[in-house]
This record gives sequence, structure tokens and C-alpha cells, in this order.
Amino acid sequence: MKLAYKKSNRIDNNIFKLILFLLIKWLYIYITISILYPLNYGLHQHYGINFNVVKEVIASVIFSMETIFFLVTKRKSEFEEILLYMLFIMYYIPLNSIASLVDASYEFLLFSNLFFFLIIFAISCYRKRTVCDTKKLYNIGKRIILSKKIRMVCFAVCFAFILYKISFNGLDFSLSMSGDYVYTNRLSNHEAIQISRKGITGILITILEDIATYAAPFYLLVAIQRKKIGGILVSILCILSRYSIYSMKGDLLLLPVVIAICIICNEKKKYRIDNLMVGSALVVFTTIAIIWIKFGKARIYMLIVRRLFYMPTWLNTIYYDFFSQHAKLFLTDEVFLIKRFLPHVYDSSVLKMISEAYFQGEIVSPNNGLFSEGYMQFGLIGILVYPFLYKLVFDWADHVYKPFGKQVQIFIAFVCASSLLNVGMFRTDFVMHFFSLTFIVQMFSKLNLGTRVHAFMARRRT
Repeated sequence: MKLAYKKSNRIDNNIFKLILFLLIKWLYIYITISILYPLNYGLHQHYGINFNVVKEVIASVIFSMETIFFLVTKRKSEFEEILLYMLFIMYYIPLNSIASLVDASYEFLLFSNLFFFLIIFAISCYRKRTVCDTKKLYNIGKRIILSKKIRMVCFAVCFAFILYKISFNGLDFSLSMSGDYVYTNRLSNHEAIQISRKGITGILITILEDIATYAAPFYLLVAIQRKKIGGILVSILCILSRYSIYSMKGDLLLLPVVIAICIICNEKKKYRIDNLMVGSALVVFTTIAIIWIKFGKARIYMLIVRRLFYMPTWLNTIYYDFFSQHAKLFLTDEVFLIKRFLPHVYDSSVLKMISEAYFQGEIVSPNNGLFSEGYMQFGLIGILVYPFLYKLVFDWADHVYKPFGKQVQIFIAFVCASSLLNVGMFRTDFVMHFFSLTFIVQMFSKLNLGTRVHAFMARRRT
């Protein structure tokens, strides 16, 4: 009787979540059309929107089936569960919607949904559980992550980057997020940044920048846990320094993300992260819709939803359109190390070609990842293979970050998901940021965590 009740309750919960996901999807479509259709993006009228009702009906049917599959399958890892929920909300909902929004081809509609289905399938495949005591590992990992050495390294990186920022453009910490300021500042600093990266000093600055990208928000997370005011101020100043130089809005987005993670993971309260993410998405979209209808304001949408939801998936359709008519790349463009050995298929970079072909060169770096990455590299084969390559990377990250607890897992999952929306998995940017950080953490863990785990297991055997 109890088993039947639990099964019935689980079915009811899945149906309720399916309804919520559909509501989020249709809210997203409504606010996107309402806000973006009156606007232009470069020479693209209405932000490329040309809504097709028939394709939306087909997309909604596919979405419902794929959502049911997503809800009934289970992940054996909490990290991968969190990561997949983030990808589902941040990427699949807008990806499924974009075909009807911009009237993309039926082939794109089919292939893009197949791609994410394979991601769900790959991540949900069975994997063996570890036999170690997870709670003990969490406690050991927490001691390491809060250790003085880690904090000193993070402090040194943040402080060094702040000094570099001051030497680069002084004490100006402008936080303007207007489109004109962001792109003007980015273009004006581009040449100076390229000059500063020449020679040995330039290599050291590049390494410092790569480490500071995630070290600063990570240090903020640790400093909040430790209630260290100095660490909080230095880490925030480092994040603001990055924005002052590079004008990347994603840097500022990490501030509320870290604070939200600290609130969610309050040890006195227990939250189901998946329910919280679904509820938060519904609240955000509902709030945006109400503000737009009542006041005609769309700042939250333009800062967050347009950047994280609409632009990456719109670029998916553009990349698909380009590479469905041109030769595939076969790992010859911006792939870490490999690009030095393989001759490029084209005379110029993909970013430049896409920018000139679709934006008349006005958008300097139309970066894109996930579906675009697989398709532009190997076509249909890439769509079939890349989800399983992502699975390998996610498994590695899960193995490395699992001992450090839920706060770090959520942070890394967000960083991974939000980065892959815009950057290819094997591009130098992602390798230098995410892969190098994970490798360093793994090496540090083996030196510290490994010794303590072996001692713990030895005590268990005796």
C-alpha cells in the first residue's frame, strides 16, 4: 500500500512539474515576443523574431515528451542532477522555443531536441556509487576548502589582479551595464589588452586572469562561510576589477549567484534544489511579465533572460544555418592545442565569419556552444557524439568537487552550465578556465584529501 502511494505521489509530482515547465516555457515565449519584437539587433529586425504557431505546437509536444523522460529518469549524482536541471531551465527551454520564435527550419527543431535528449540520456546512464562514507568525505573536503592555504592562495590571486587592474586603467570601477557603455568599453580596451598579453609578462597576466575568473567568486563563497569581512571585500573588488577591464556582464552575475547559494545552503534549512530552481524560474518570468505589462520596463529581461536564454539559442540557429551550407570545422578552429597542428578549413576564424555573414561585423565575438559546437565540428555525427563527451567532463567534475559539499557543487554546476552556453567545451577559453581549475583542485585534493581518506579507510578496516 505504501509503495503504491509513493508511486502515485511521484506520478502526481511529475505531472505537476511538467505543467510548471510548460508554463515557464510559454511565459518565456510571451515576454520574449512582447519585449524584443519591437526592437532591432543590428540589421536584424525584431531581434530575428518571426513567430510560427505550427512549429510551436510541434515543439510543445516534443518538449512535453522530453520533459517526461527527464523527470522519470534519475541521476546517481547530486552534482549532475543540479547541473542537468540548470541546463534544462537555462538552455533546453529556450532551445525548444527558438525554432518557433525565429521560424527556424524543421531540421533544426528535430536535431536540437535530439541533441538535448541525448544529453539527458547520457547523464542519466547508470554509474556505480562510491563505497566511501560520503558524509565523512564532505567533512574532510570542507576542512580542506576552508583551510588557510586555500584562502591565502585565493587572496593572493585576487589582490594581484586588483593591482593589475589599477595599473591597467586606474581606480575607475564604473558599474554601468548599459549596452553603449559595455560595448564601447570592451572595444576601447581590446587593443590595450592584446598589447599587455605579449611576452613573458603577458603570459603571466593571462594565467592570472584565467585563475581569477573563478578564484574570486570561489573566495567570496569561502569568505562568506567564514564570515571574513576582509576576504569578502577583496573578492568583490576583484570581480568588479574584472568587469572594469573586460565589461563582461557574467562577472557581475556571479555576485548574486554566490549570495543565493549561501542562502540556499544554510545548514539550518533544507531545500530541494530542483524544486527551488523550478520555482525561481517561474517567479522570475512571472515578475518580468508583470513589470512589463504594468510599467513597460524590461531591464531584468535584457540583463539576464536575453543574455542567458535568448541570445545563445538564437545563435544556435545562426550557426546551424551557416554550417548546414558550408564545410564543417573538424576541430580546426580555436580548439586547445589541436589548432596549432591542423590546417584551418577556412581562411579566417569562425567568430569573424559569423559576425560578417550575419551581423555585418558589428558583433565582434558571437560566441556559442553546446548544440552549435557539436554541429559545426562534425555535423550530425557531432550532435550524436558530443552529449557523451559532455558526460565524461561532468563525471570528472563530479568526482573532483563531490567532497567539497553542496555549496561548491552548485557553484561549479552554474559556472559550467552558463559557460557552455557561450563557449565550446574544447575551446582555449573553457580549457584554461574550467579544465585548469578542476585539474588544480584535483591535484590539491590528492595531496591533502587523499592522505586523510586513506587514514580514514585504514581506521575502518582496523
